[in-house]
Amino acid sequence: GYSQTVSYNLIFTKEILKQVYLKENLNPPNLNQIQTAYLQWFKNSSSLQFWKSLIESGEWKRYGIYTLEAIGIFSIGEMIGRRHIVECFFTLFRRVI
Repeated sequence: GYSQTVSYNLIFTKEILKQVYLKENLNPPNLNQIQTAYLQWFKNSSSLQFWKSLIESGEWKRYGIYTLEAIGIFSIGEMIGRRHIVECFFTLFRRVI
């Protein structure tokens, strides 16, 4: 019935993603790459020149979108974990404000 269709689609999707992963030679970032990215971000975030150049170049829009994506992903995880939609939004906005 329905469960067989869902399981078939999941297996099919898994195999397609596996082939794309192997073909594109995708690898998760190693620890050194993660540390370098965070150190660079922390260094830049404390620099006034970085913020000035961000505003002048218009890159602040891209960083704003990244921030909204992170909040959205976090919110979805909270909704799934708590199994509540409305309560999660109010809790999130209380944290932000």
